[in-house]
Amino acid sequence: MRSKGFYLIFALLLLVPLMGAAAAPTSWSEWRGSSINTGTAEGELPGEGKLRWSFRANDQVLSSPSFYDGGMLIGSDDGWVYSLDPDTGSLNWKFKTGGLVQTTALIHGSRAYFGSADGKMYCIQLPGDDGVPVEVWSYDCGAQIFSSAHYYLDSILFGCHDGNLYRLSLDGDLIWKAPIGSDIWASPTIDEENGLVFIGSIDGTFRCISLDDGAIQWTFNTVELYSTAPLHNGLLYFGGGEDDMFWAMNAVNGSVAWSFEVGYPVYSSPTVYDDKVYFGSFEYCWCLPTEDPDASGTIEEGEVVWSTETRDFQGGSSPVLNNGTLYIGSDDYNMYCMDATTGVILWNHTVKGYIYSSPVLHNGSIYFGSCDWTVYCIGDRPIGLSVKMVPDIVEFTSDDIVGINLTVFDQNEERVAGSLIHFTVSAGEMTFEGEAMTDEDGAFHAVYVPPVVSSRSTIEVTVRAGMDDMADGVTTASLIVEPGADTGEDVGSAIDQEAKRIPYVLGAGAVITFDLLVLLLILLFVRSMRYERDTLKEEMR
Repeated sequence: MRSKGFYLIFALLLLVPLMGAAAAPTSWSEWRGSSINTGTAEGELPGEGKLRWSFRANDQVLSSPSFYDGGMLIGSDDGWVYSLDPDTGSLNWKFKTGGLVQTTALIHGSRAYFGSADGKMYCIQLPGDDGVPVEVWSYDCGAQIFSSAHYYLDSILFGCHDGNLYRLSLDGDLIWKAPIGSDIWASPTIDEENGLVFIGSIDGTFRCISLDDGAIQWTFNTVELYSTAPLHNGLLYFGGGEDDMFWAMNAVNGSVAWSFEVGYPVYSSPTVYDDKVYFGSFEYCWCLPTEDPDASGTIEEGEVVWSTETRDFQGGSSPVLNNGTLYIGSDDYNMYCMDATTGVILWNHTVKGYIYSSPVLHNGSIYFGSCDWTVYCIGDRPIGLSVKMVPDIVEFTSDDIVGINLTVFDQNEERVAGSLIHFTVSAGEMTFEGEAMTDEDGAFHAVYVPPVVSSRSTIEVTVRAGMDDMADGVTTASLIVEPGADTGEDVGSAIDQEAKRIPYVLGAGAVITFDLLVLLLILLFVRSMRYERDTLKEEMR
């Protein structure tokens, strides 16, 4: 077993996701799918763990997805909230904050609410087709926000690293704030029927609070709390961090219904369904009964339904359950699909980084982010094309020339020759010789020439692959361009330079036009004077 100090170092890294729809919201429009955080989903299940598409951000993706009509929102440590097409992974639009975005967006009506490490809770208006998001308001808490918001009676509730639980109106006005403890990574659990909200902080304080006025109703203390507690049949379930314990508590009075000694730190937020509770700890995924079988107050080893080793830390990702199947990410770079009855691993999909993002099921696919800077969609391949894009480098200067390698696949993961390739770039240009078409190995190599920039800039490169009688494949990558060696502070990007030239061009045009008018007036005046002089001479004769 690893030392406590080792766990403590990793805790802050692993558990960020524990803070972590427009006009017609879907069933998964907020963290853990609902304000009681049960983590269960409905709908079609993916049959296999195949990659449908991936989207590369500019930093690790610890946020979890939420969905609205026509799009999926997910945040990144690069400070952006991305709206992606759930079917293709193409970028719809993005919204910039001033810090890491590791919360999951709450989508209510036609607006989205999410916190950032810049200390602000944002409300944005979701755009229509081909539109851009508009910031409606932001509320500055003065400390980092890693707690995802939930909706309650025309208000939102969320925790903050200033140690307070906030309730804001949908217009961004403070209704109340309640002191919880120290930094809050967990998200609130709302009991609408009894008018209560529950949340814990990393100093180990777990509180029950009145939704009406923020008054503290009861308090429970353990070692640390990153876990968000689902509410199920009057009980709350959560892990105690490095106390190596898992707790079930009575929501009305805070009494302990039962406890379980896990033997490992628990930061994963549980999923509860029927008479089972599922959660991850370092090294294992667990399934326990929701009620203590012998009413002893302790779940004994023989009363554990199952535990499945995931070969490495499993501390950050929280499970999602659908129709007897459990999905959870692990630090061993795998997204696992397990039989919820037995814990047997049905399949796993390997990526290139830790998976602290919690998976979400939507329209027969699984969506999640990874520390490898990528958002993934896993499921059955649709009939059509998919594109894998691999730039030689993703961060470079304006002086560099960047190679981009593409491979096009069909739904059977076979390489597709003769597919037409179309690039769209937000700045700079693509150059390549010959027709833009994949070769006999389904591959294509392109060259990207970045624009001149005066400061670090993000470039979006989108590739669409097409072929007769097959659905197009689309993928997008975000590239970072830094100023080159010959770039002065006042150079700016090519786009910026054009924008800067416009006022000068307009000004110069105005000056020239004015000068021409003055010259014309002078000429007319001179001509008039000559005419009068000639007329006077004629009369004198």
